[in-house]
Amino acid sequence: MTLYFILFLQLVTLLTGASILSPQKIAIKDFIIWLLIITIIGLPLYNVIGFFAIFVVILFLIISLSLKTKQVFTNILSVCVPLIIIVVTDYFSQIMEMYVLKKVLNSFIVHYDRLLTVELLASMLSILICCFIKSLIGKFRQFLTLDRKYQSLILSFLLLTLVIFYFNIFLGQIQGFSPKHLILTGLLFFIYAVLLGLVVMTLIYILNKDAKMKQERILNQQLHEYTLQIEQLYTNLNSFRHDYLNILLSLEEGIRQENIEIIKDVYQSIIQPTKQLVKGNDYILGQLHKIQVVEIKSLLTAKIIKSQNSGIEVRLEIEDPINSIYMDTFSFYRVFSILLDNAIEGASTTNHPYISIIMIQDRDAQQIQIENNCEDRKIDLQTIYTKGYSSKGKDRGIGLYNVHQLLEENKYIRLETSYESGVFIQTLILQNEER
Repeated sequence: MTLYFILFLQLVTLLTGASILSPQKIAIKDFIIWLLIITIIGLPLYNVIGFFAIFVVILFLIISLSLKTKQVFTNILSVCVPLIIIVVTDYFSQIMEMYVLKKVLNSFIVHYDRLLTVELLASMLSILICCFIKSLIGKFRQFLTLDRKYQSLILSFLLLTLVIFYFNIFLGQIQGFSPKHLILTGLLFFIYAVLLGLVVMTLIYILNKDAKMKQERILNQQLHEYTLQIEQLYTNLNSFRHDYLNILLSLEEGIRQENIEIIKDVYQSIIQPTKQLVKGNDYILGQLHKIQVVEIKSLLTAKIIKSQNSGIEVRLEIEDPINSIYMDTFSFYRVFSILLDNAIEGASTTNHPYISIIMIQDRDAQQIQIENNCEDRKIDLQTIYTKGYSSKGKDRGIGLYNVHQLLEENKYIRLETSYESGVFIQTLILQNEER
């Protein structure tokens, strides 16, 4: 009876660890149903194939999570990582029981269930480690969008780890789990798990560094384009200043002669064309002096120029100077870039495209609103942030999913979305954590 309770406790720990690490929250109802299914599957299979029954259980969990979230790579990690942790903590707990807990517990309890004590300790440690890993994922989430080659590399390490672990467990069953074997195997598992963690962290560090270098290259290019646009704006202003004196002289002559025809001619041929010049997109760039964050100023410059070249009207309103962003700059850059690209792409499908960008700053919060017109069609606001969803065609829909992933862990940030009659509005609200 104790053995089956221990096996059940391991299944509970595995499912709890998977629910902690899964990017999608597992509802209590699903948790209970899945626990019931893996118990019905796992316990009878254990009597037939021994500990290899766990592989049938993890296959079921991976399939169940994948049907729910469609994130196969993440779901494999969410299930297999807790399994590796359970194996390591189980060996660690056995060693702790032999050399520490046994002496402590014997002074209070004459007879205690050694296996149950070990498993309870292993379960608690496993859940704590899964929570710690979850917190790390929250900090590095912006760097966890991995290419397929990196995903394959991590999965290969994971598979190799499971093979090594369970091969040693199989040998242990044949040879008998002597104290010496437990210590050596536990030490091997611990070292290997630490090395695996270091490899993954190193990979994330390299990807982080590569992403920042790529962003710096883009930033330099955007600053160059911004400089060219400002230089052109300055040239246009000098030209306008030169022509302005001639305009005054012509108006002065028309007024002196009280000749309304001269005044009309000056207005229609000279003054009226400058109305469009002053309202042009080039002069919108002049508002960017209020943004002191170089990365964001450069990004807006690039997107405004891109919109201008695509024939999209840009409306920009920045009420107050913005000296900092109430969010990690690198993450905000990615989120803002995706939202602007989506707005530009959506507006480009209309006959009279426009995008409107409003940035409002106060002591407690920053509000960035991006509005664009688009083709009037049905858009499901409940599913636009799921991976793979797109109303634009096949192999699209990654951008808003990444936005959701970047913002999900930060309680100080929220994104509000609205759509009505061909007008799409995204409002990003950043609360000041220091307020």
